[in-house]
Amino acid sequence: MKRLLFSKGRLVWALLAFLVVLLPLVVFLLKHDQSALGSKTPPTTPTLSDNSTPTSIPTATPTPNFSGFVGAWGGHGRELTFSSDGRAKYIARAYQWCGPGVPQPCDSIQNNTIINGIHEEMLFTHVTEHTAYGTITASSAGKNGRVVSLTLDADDTATLTEGGDTADILLCGPNAPSLTCGA
Repeated sequence: MKRLLFSKGRLVWALLAFLVVLLPLVVFLLKHDQSALGSKTPPTTPTLSDNSTPTSIPTATPTPNFSGFVGAWGGHGRELTFSSDGRAKYIARAYQWCGPGVPQPCDSIQNNTIINGIHEEMLFTHVTEHTAYGTITASSAGKNGRVVSLTLDADDTATLTEGGDTADILLCGPNAPSLTCGA
């Protein structure tokens, strides 16, 4: 009888050890898609049903082609620089001079040079025909999170539209006719 109690005690301790140590380890490995040896499990292959239609096909999101948008686009008191990865920086005049009691954004002068008050960073994520779409990720004008689009127009011009604004912004590329986008 004593031997039976001793073996039951071992069984209880072994079961407790399993629950406390091994079970969380197994759950962790399964949750992180790893085997007990630490290697990743091989990827599953899509299977075909009886009618030869794929049941699942992994798809990669294609990288948008921003090539037509890349470069410097400008106009009087404004410039947009568009990078091949979809990031853009927009700098523009606020047409309000900084001074006591003047809210941001505002323009200033340093060494006889006007320092534009509006600074925005944008991230474009997709392109449809001649328009790139994205979001303003940082703005000195308080426009963070607004949608933004840049549409390529005729004569090496583009139209920047910031969600919520009533006026579109005309920008010119290097080959636009002179004075199209201001002085």
